[in-house]
Order: sequence, then C-alpha cells, then structure tokens
Amino acid sequence: MIFSARGGMDYAKLSKKDSMMMWMLKKMIEKHPEEGENAELLATYGQKIDLMSEKEVAQAAAEIRQQLQASR
Repeated sequence: MIFSARGGMDYAKLSKKDSMMMWMLKKMIEKHPEEGENAELLATYGQKIDLMSEKEVAQAAAEIRQQLQASR
C-alpha cells in the first residue's frame, strides 16, 4: 500500500537555499513546459498553494482502515 500526497508550498517561507533551488528548477522546466507537472509548477510558481484535498485524505484513511480490518 503506497500513498502519495503532494502537500503544499509557500514560497515566502522558503529558505534562501530552497528558494534558489526552486528558481533553478523553474528555469530548467521553462525549457520543456509541456511535460508532466511542469505546466502546473510554472503556473503556481511564487504563490502559496495547497494541493491536498480532504477527499484524497478520506479515501486513503478508508483504505488503510480496510486493510487493517482485513489483517485482523
């Protein structure tokens, strides 16, 4: 059972090092904006974003409960 949660990002709270790394990533992504999640990163760069949804968390929790009950 593997779950992936993207979480959120607040560029204003990044350290200088992390901010520079994100800037470099943005520059690299600008060369291939149509690939994967690149367009989304470019569209939200510099903003405070939250990519978690209560629905996804509830689905993951339900599956974990189901797996725990099945293993008893």
